[in-house]
Amino acid sequence: MRDKVLAYSGDTPVEEGSSKWNDTAILIHEATFLGNGEEIKPRTYGNKHSTLEEVMEMVSGLRSGQLVLGHFSSRYPAEEIDAAILLFCEKYAINVPVRRVLPGVTVTDVLGQPPLNR
Repeated sequence: MRDKVLAYSGDTPVEEGSSKWNDTAILIHEATFLGNGEEIKPRTYGNKHSTLEEVMEMVSGLRSGQLVLGHFSSRYPAEEIDAAILLFCEKYAINVPVRRVLPGVTVTDVLGQPPLNR
């Protein structure tokens, strides 16, 4: 059996039965929209995205070492993104380190930054 060191969701919605992410040391997942009841209109050109809340709910049922979130919509300020991450960490009892890459920010060592939820 091969170890899953790094998994990257790409630009994709959360899928049913997302156990393929189980036992991954570092999971990088997009969270374009925050969720939390906001209405998200599907794009006519077919791109689908995940919401932060969907990702956090999924991660709560996985065995994962760390979570890195990114691909947030630029409609959200950093403070709103961080507040939502902390809210969903508590709501879904996320017990792995969670880091994020904010829109329009270049990060050279995201794993070297302290996690938001510790």
